[in-house]
Amino acid sequence: MVKISLLTISTRHDILASEVNEMFETLRANRLNNQISELKAQRNSLLKQIEDAKQTLEASCYICNNIETMQEYGIPYYDDSLDELEHKRYLRESWVAKEVERGIWSIEQPYLLNGSKSKGEEMQKAFGTGIAYSLNAYIAVKEKNLTEANLEQNIKLVQAKFDKYVAKCAKMGIGLNAKYLEHRLDLMSINLAIKLKQKVEKAKMREEAKRLKEQEQLLADAERERARLQKDRRMYEQNLANATNESVCEEFEAKLAEIDKRVQDIDYRTKNLKAGYLYITSTPAMPNILKLGATRRLNPLRRIQELSSASVPFPFVCHGLVFSDDVFALEAAVHKYFDNKRVNKTNVHKEFFAISPSEAIEVLCNEFHVNVHFVNEQEEEE
Repeated sequence: MVKISLLTISTRHDILASEVNEMFETLRANRLNNQISELKAQRNSLLKQIEDAKQTLEASCYICNNIETMQEYGIPYYDDSLDELEHKRYLRESWVAKEVERGIWSIEQPYLLNGSKSKGEEMQKAFGTGIAYSLNAYIAVKEKNLTEANLEQNIKLVQAKFDKYVAKCAKMGIGLNAKYLEHRLDLMSINLAIKLKQKVEKAKMREEAKRLKEQEQLLADAERERARLQKDRRMYEQNLANATNESVCEEFEAKLAEIDKRVQDIDYRTKNLKAGYLYITSTPAMPNILKLGATRRLNPLRRIQELSSASVPFPFVCHGLVFSDDVFALEAAVHKYFDNKRVNKTNVHKEFFAISPSEAIEVLCNEFHVNVHFVNEQEEEE
């Protein structure tokens, strides 16, 4: 009986062990399936982020490639002021009107139709008028779709179309007014330059509005910070009055000295409208491109957080901060130094440069002799 009981117990033990192993295997399989599902979800999320980043990068490249530099695209008159451009447009429009009055086309050789000079002249007038309408319509289409990237190409296309019409008209004894075309092409370039200048002026206005907003934010931040420091001051003064231990008293006195220093800094920042921070930042959405900007905010990291809007799939990362008593002068000097690395040379208010963070920091330290403050993760979270 004892042997049977032991055998029975052993058998039951084996069965239980097998069942436990099956349970563990099932749990392990379920856990693995859950982990696989989570990893697949993470993978899909990362793929979507990568796709969004690619689209953003493509859009950035498109902007950079199409608005890169007017000088490189050979846009005449761009260095002129907006008022000068408006005056030149007025002159060109008057010259175009004079050439239209003089005639876009003219009969250079009489043409006989069925032996009739009058019928031949009538046919030449109809042909010349049709060519003029066709030429003007072609120029209007090119002007409508004109950009800094296709100006040179469209001018060549218009010139080629004009030459083609000249050849056709010559067979009919008709000549086309080359001066008219010259002034129209000139006017085309001036209109484009005005359009692009207006974009820059609007960008300047937005930049000025941004600075005014920053100044308002600075004053509001300063007021809040003063109130907080005043509250802390009252607390430490009360603690100091109640303290009996010398080391504790020294600690409270040190805290009060820090508060005094902080209040002095805030007073200086609100009185000195030029003081602020130059920030060095970038986003993985635009690799190998750095933004060098200036802010007057008491906490410059808030400005960098604002840059990380919904328009970029990855937030901006701060690589360093430089405090300056005249931050906008420093910003202008740094931008000038890296001008040949500027991504958008058309609009100087776009502060992106094709440089690395280490290159920017090295130049700031060695060429501008400023101290770069490196931000840690705790500061960024705050």
